Amino acid sequence: MARVGIVTFHYALNSGAVLQAYGLAKAIEQMGHDVHVIDYCSRGARRAYYPRGFRHWGFRSHGGPIAAFIRRRRFRQFREKHLPLSLRTYLNNEDFAFHPPDVDCLVCGSDQVWNIRTASCGGFDPVFFLASPLETRARRISYGACFGPGELGDYQETIRTLISRFDHLSVRDLRSQDIVRKLVGREAVHVLDPSFLVDYDPITPEPVLHEPYVLVYCMERNPFFERAVALLHRLSGWRVISVNTGFSDAGVASTAGPLEWLSLVRHAAFVCTNSFHGTCFSLIWQKRFATLPIGGGMQFRLDDLLQTAGLQDRLVRSEDELAAALDGKVDYEGAAPRLHQAYQRSIGFLREALG
Repeated sequence: MARVGIVTFHYALNSGAVLQAYGLAKAIEQMGHDVHVIDYCSRGARRAYYPRGFRHWGFRSHGGPIAAFIRRRRFRQFREKHLPLSLRTYLNNEDFAFHPPDVDCLVCGSDQVWNIRTASCGGFDPVFFLASPLETRARRISYGACFGPGELGDYQETIRTLISRFDHLSVRDLRSQDIVRKLVGREAVHVLDPSFLVDYDPITPEPVLHEPYVLVYCMERNPFFERAVALLHRLSGWRVISVNTGFSDAGVASTAGPLEWLSLVRHAAFVCTNSFHGTCFSLIWQKRFATLPIGGGMQFRLDDLLQTAGLQDRLVRSEDELAAALDGKVDYEGAAPRLHQAYQRSIGFLREALG
């Protein structure tokens, strides 16, 4: 049994980020290891999600201050109850270096831990590349780490040096695999997001609504997404539930934390999303769904995931394609063996890396 520490984005106020942290910790625990999520709240996360102070739980959202307080409290409660957090909270790289976790293996990932432009990093953050502690004997492992769409810029050589120190490398998408190959001449294993590694049924609440509904989970509002929501409502006649988005014709689930989000996806009649994890959990629950394009150079993540499942037809780019997706059947019989093969590769990587 190894002592394992995970460094990831568990402080993001984003259900997908928190749930993938749960998935990775639970998968490692089920292998018989002693696992902790290193309680690291990066400077970027504090600026993005805690602008009024790290211990302040209020924030603005579409549901108003009370709904926002409830939502943030639910995220905190999920972390405290469902994540095996380390006893020590780390706030910067120096703290991590001077008080290194007492573990046999350090795992960074999954999610966009190598995206130096994401809000949770707030720029290049060496902790997410396991830069410290320098003298640790712990094995360095990446599981499903993901780069962003941009160039590495002035940090390329530093990142090259840090990644070359890893004992085992895996990434979540083919683009990140190519970047690692070019940086250090090594072949990182292409693995699934950790949300695919465990069963979420035991922690998923019963449905709140007992009527069919379209769940809208949007990471980037744009005119096409706005039209898509209106079209789905008109064609289906179902209620539209929007998670913390505030579409004018949507009932806003503004208080949803990770557990409520799980339930909303699990029990939806149809899911409309441009989110990576919205798509992941649609696949996990075998939902009828449509994934819409997203900008900012992040489309590669969605393309890679749908290609892995063999469900590229669920990426819709027009109103006609959306109408067909609403009426059409999702080919889960074809997707199941592809996802199972990817699951076996992913679990196999973890078992070998952790020893």
